[in-house]
Amino acid sequence: MTKEIFAPEKCPNCGKTTVVEHYQTGWRVVCPCGYYGVFHFDKDDKKEVSLITLCVDMPEVTKKCLELVKRYTPDVYEQIIVCDRPSTEMADWLNEIAHRDGVKVITNPTPVGVPTALNQGIKVAPG
Repeated sequence: MTKEIFAPEKCPNCGKTTVVEHYQTGWRVVCPCGYYGVFHFDKDDKKEVSLITLCVDMPEVTKKCLELVKRYTPDVYEQIIVCDRPSTEMADWLNEIAHRDGVKVITNPTPVGVPTALNQGIKVAPG
């Protein structure tokens, strides 16, 4: 993955200016507040529906949920996962599926509540 530029932008979580790394395939933001987001995109692949999944540190439940969505949903959607306080195992798995499957992942260092988590997902959802 080739890094194109660093650009200062506002963190979607705390609103402070932070550095966003832009790549050919997406972008990544890591903020001192603990917010971490990895977003991948394909310029020719426009999805009309964005599915926002909220999760806590329960990898098996989240994996089963995503497996069922993938099995029973036509491939016309993008997946966005917002996770509060993930463990190292959960954070590693989320980072893996972000890179492998193009899932947008947002992690929060502390619980933010359902409305805030949904709003975080909506902010990055083009669908």
